[in-house]
Amino acid sequence: MIQFEDIEKRLKGIGKDRKWLAENSGRSYDSIRTALAKKAAPKSRSTLLQKALTDAIEREESEQAKKPELTKSISLEPSIEEYRLWSEAFKSSPYSTIEEWAVASLNGSSGALHVLPTSMVAEDPAEYGAKRRLK
Repeated sequence: MIQFEDIEKRLKGIGKDRKWLAENSGRSYDSIRTALAKKAAPKSRSTLLQKALTDAIEREESEQAKKPELTKSISLEPSIEEYRLWSEAFKSSPYSTIEEWAVASLNGSSGALHVLPTSMVAEDPAEYGAKRRLK
């Protein structure tokens, strides 16, 4: 079983928090908060609670281990010019969101990128990434 002192570290490792742990262990948020406090009373750290928390964390670790690396998030910080070019390519594509276009492009299923003239780029930043209407 995971020691109470290690639970926060294990949660961080799987990208989850106490609220998630409460929802997935069937225990209340308050009982988890109390048990994980630095100076928690021994009676708040029952073996049953420890087992429930351990089981929830280990289930999630197991699920995450099954997922291939490509399903995890990718964060990009393009330059203004790169984003402009990507937006133009997206606008000329059949995809309804820039995310769909990016995934298809990365997977190689979108074919060659065709860049539209600058006049076709959305003028309002809120339009970037917004779902497009089907034609």
